[in-house]
Amino acid sequence: MASSYQVTIHTPAGIPLVMLDRFLSLTLAKSLNTDGALTFTVIANFPAAYCAQDAIIDVLRTPSAPIGVPVPGILSLSADATPRRVFATRFFLTAFTRVDVGGVLTYSITAASASILLTRRIVSSPAGSPRSYKTGPADDLIKAICRENLGSLVTDPARDLTALLSIDPDQSRAPIVTRSFPWLSLKNAIALVARSPLGTTPVPTIFWDVLWSDELQKFRFLTVLNQWGVDHGMTSSAPMIFSRTNGNIISPQLTNDYTNDTNVIYAGGQGLDASRLVTTALDGPRALAAPFARHEFFADQRSIVNAVVLSHAAAELLFASRPLTAFTGTILNSPSAEFQRDWDLGDRVVAMFQELTFDCWINSVSIAIANGTETIAADLHSVR
Repeated sequence: MASSYQVTIHTPAGIPLVMLDRFLSLTLAKSLNTDGALTFTVIANFPAAYCAQDAIIDVLRTPSAPIGVPVPGILSLSADATPRRVFATRFFLTAFTRVDVGGVLTYSITAASASILLTRRIVSSPAGSPRSYKTGPADDLIKAICRENLGSLVTDPARDLTALLSIDPDQSRAPIVTRSFPWLSLKNAIALVARSPLGTTPVPTIFWDVLWSDELQKFRFLTVLNQWGVDHGMTSSAPMIFSRTNGNIISPQLTNDYTNDTNVIYAGGQGLDASRLVTTALDGPRALAAPFARHEFFADQRSIVNAVVLSHAAAELLFASRPLTAFTGTILNSPSAEFQRDWDLGDRVVAMFQELTFDCWINSVSIAIANGTETIAADLHSVR
């Protein structure tokens, strides 16, 4: 049985208008910590008025039943005919095109996933204010930024989306950071906090998204540390292995990249000449690894007035400038390893390449339906 899709268009207030299950074409794509994209084209058999700005679109997929015998070393779950929401979110309509081809009218619809809401707010506070300069666990700071700019702690009621969007409770699981983010978009402020390191030790990878909750009947903002999806990694109880031998990965690639290796960062904040605020971040083992290993860089951070913030900026640059060992590859949907049934966006899985074995994240997923055929591919990125 082939997988099937149902797309429901709702009003911007969430009232369902029409359900579609036949498409001339349909594509979906999503990467971790980015907005998802949806486009589809259908024969125009419903009113164009349904395709209003910010119409809410829900996409459900029913996975196909397994075919054949699972490959050893690959997790394969039992068949499940339950429709599942693709990427666990809903989409907002951003563009609508009507095309008349030989007297046949078609609708082409483009939409972005609900995390686009984070681009529609800014941190509406000047530099140095309590709402644009914060210290605390990084995951809690991210939620505080959201509450203060689109949630229960807004100062302008017109910005409050509490009735439509839930923000998860604080968990205080990430290390404490200090960050300044005046007038940034909410999404950029979140990204700034999420990638903040402490010294040469990075904050655990923080994933975030805006999902749809059937239980709450509204959108939900949440953060997750280190792993967005299910753990099928090497130390899990059910490792899922992708390799050329298993026939479920193409174009595997392992790169050792020293291009941007910088191990001493001098960061200059506000001030002039000898009175300028300057801090240094050093990775001693890397700087002393070989006779010519020391590589210095000066970072002009003249907008920073606080020594702690400047120190974090230098540490972030130092962490970002380390040599990289990166494994990438593309996995293909298959009967023994099917999207949503056996793996999904953000899962931790195992990749084998030559004599090496890596834990990887499924970093992005793309789906395309054309001429009745479904094609699904996903990119793996090694866990750093």
